[in-house]
Amino acid sequence: MDRRKTTRYPVRAPVLFKWTDADGASLQDGGFTRDASTGGLFVCSEHPPPLKSAVSIEVLLPLFDAPSPGLRLSGQGVVVRVEERESPRGFAVKTHLDLDGGEMNSN
Repeated sequence: MDRRKTTRYPVRAPVLFKWTDADGASLQDGGFTRDASTGGLFVCSEHPPPLKSAVSIEVLLPLFDAPSPGLRLSGQGVVVRVEERESPRGFAVKTHLDLDGGEMNSN
């Protein structure tokens, strides 16, 4: 039985994420989305943050057939599931992403 309240859509887009570890160190890593919905997303990553971590998420969406380099979505969320033994490894995060200033930086 699927307990999700929103529909997940398969989408693969680059993701950057940041969190603070138990020692207070700021960490960041990257990966790709596996799927996304209006309430969250699953991020494929070899180094997922721990369960219940607060994370900052940035998803980079390319625009096809447009002169712009793409859009950046960002938000804060909480890790609600970590899959370390599955392939691909990764984590589910409950979040709401907002359009962050439009275009991605080309740097």
